[in-house]
Amino acid sequence: MLSIIIPFKDKANLLEKCISSIENSNAGVPLEIILVNNNSKKKETQKLINNIIHNNSFEHTKLIEVEDPFNYSKAINYAVSQSIYENVILLNNDVFIITINWGSKVCDFLKKEKIGCVGIKLLNEDKSVQHLGIKLDFKNGAKEITKQSIYNEKTYKKIKYFNTLAVTGAFMAIRKNVFLRLNGMNEYIFPLTFNDVHLSLKAYESGLENVCISNIKAIHFRGATRNSIQAGIFFKIKRRFEKIIIKMRIIYHFLKIL
Repeated sequence: MLSIIIPFKDKANLLEKCISSIENSNAGVPLEIILVNNNSKKKETQKLINNIIHNNSFEHTKLIEVEDPFNYSKAINYAVSQSIYENVILLNNDVFIITINWGSKVCDFLKKEKIGCVGIKLLNEDKSVQHLGIKLDFKNGAKEITKQSIYNEKTYKKIKYFNTLAVTGAFMAIRKNVFLRLNGMNEYIFPLTFNDVHLSLKAYESGLENVCISNIKAIHFRGATRNSIQAGIFFKIKRRFEKIIIKMRIIYHFLKIL
């Protein structure tokens, strides 16, 4: 059983495709859809929300309204607290799942006590690999792992998952009790970015393994979700601050494991 948390602000076309991909891919487990609406204004968005809420394809649907200024971590923390299932997925509205029976595979991983955060293989529009985990990077704070060289080898299909230090919040699965035990996302220091990396590091440092499942695939239109947030001067300053802090956190991580 999975509770899927989808934050969004308008861009009804993306949200509709995201929801349709969840329906058409047949997760294989009961689903709860939690829509986190960040002050959407357009009529087509409200119409779509109503259609999703009354959609009988899912066992449960829920709408959470949040106001500007948007705090991603705070919104996710609240949504997780309101979820009814033992496993939760953080999902961007610009991610479209293409693998059949993906939900049962995610749940199988989450049954393992040693598992912390679970990601999947995210693809670009041209089907090249965009994400198979995140590695720490002192220039950018974090950097996607693509494994392109492995992807082109026949032996790649035998690799079921990759261990990684962190996974992206574009698709992140985690047990609810683990999320709560780690005190969720830091809504004070990382309200906009790097909250997924920080949560992943907390899971890793608590003795859990973060993994990316290689045989679950989704298309991720990178940046389409974030572009819905107006990049004003405060936003730019906050992102710069978060990048500095995550670099300090990375230093602390490496010192801790020495």
